[in-house]
Amino acid sequence: MLGKLRPLRLVATVLLLAASTAAPLASYGASPGTAAPQTVSTNDEVLVQLAAKLGEPRHYCVDIPGYPFPNDISTYREAQWALETHSCKTGVPNQAAAIADQVVSRAGLRAGQLRFSRLNVCLEVSTFTDGTGVTVREDAPMIVNPCTTTPAQQIVLGADGRIHPAIDATKCLTVATNALEAGNRTRTELWYRRPMTFSTCTPGASARQVWAAVTPPRQNARPPAPAAPRKPPGVLQQRWSVAEVPDDGVGAPVPDEIFIQSSNSLGEPRHFCVDVPGFPVTGDINNHREARWALEGHTCKTGVPNQDLATMDQLISRSALAKGQIRYARLNACLEISVVKNAFGRTSVWEDAPTLANPCSNTPAQRVVRVRTGASAPRSTRRNA
Repeated sequence: MLGKLRPLRLVATVLLLAASTAAPLASYGASPGTAAPQTVSTNDEVLVQLAAKLGEPRHYCVDIPGYPFPNDISTYREAQWALETHSCKTGVPNQAAAIADQVVSRAGLRAGQLRFSRLNVCLEVSTFTDGTGVTVREDAPMIVNPCTTTPAQQIVLGADGRIHPAIDATKCLTVATNALEAGNRTRTELWYRRPMTFSTCTPGASARQVWAAVTPPRQNARPPAPAAPRKPPGVLQQRWSVAEVPDDGVGAPVPDEIFIQSSNSLGEPRHFCVDVPGFPVTGDINNHREARWALEGHTCKTGVPNQDLATMDQLISRSALAKGQIRYARLNACLEISVVKNAFGRTSVWEDAPTLANPCSNTPAQRVVRVRTGASAPRSTRRNA
């Protein structure tokens, strides 16, 4: 049974209106085919932009997380994460460099492939194989990989502006309902991001599923108004509890192992547990790409066959938590907050900052405090989790 996922964030983009030309995706006539020639030309570059603004006057563009400068995703951990949408980075100083992780090849789209023209990598949907063959699960994430002719990299551009994986025409490229902050250019100019998945195409989701190909504007015009603030998380999304490991009838629970689960069910009767993405079955997160992604809340994996194995990426050390560290008991990895340093060397935590699993250390970014409300906060900032 597939579980439900919720991003974990620690609660705390430039403002642009692109005077650019948008073309319906269908005008590209794309269908599955071979990869486009691996050439770079500004005349070949377009942004794949959500047609609806969703409160962001700059629109949202398909984006590689982080900023893989100098154009090599293999050396940047965030670039290995699931793709997302981000405020389109047009109309900013040094726009040509800023959009490096958003511009895609026009020729690649025509050939049925979403290829980031300056990074020589392509969108690839996460698939799994069952008794019926290769399948795209509901709300499947996508990543970037070196461009090949694998079916997982082939897309179909619908006449209605929707983007489908070639291996499952029932799924559409979809952005999440809620926006998250994604840092800022200046104190008053915030970036925003939204998770992105391949989800079932539905008429009611058209505002989050219809896309356009947009030529980046040549001018660096400032936008006239800021984006609408993102919807902040509610208190029910911020409260966590320690949960004991239930006896599965196979072996007694280890006394030091617990779960950190959402205090409220949030529509999931099994609750959500702090979870390492993917399933690092070897016990080494460095050998599993998804385990290097941002941490998430996942359906607690109790009450399933082979529970002891299934929960290895959710079990937390009780003794480590008592000392202010969320340590995965079987992975020798700890929750670490993504922090930034300003020009004066001061460390801070952005609003909606992601968390990740790293080898346990004494870094302050791995220290947490359980506050009276039931939420957890990084020791340095005391922001709600």
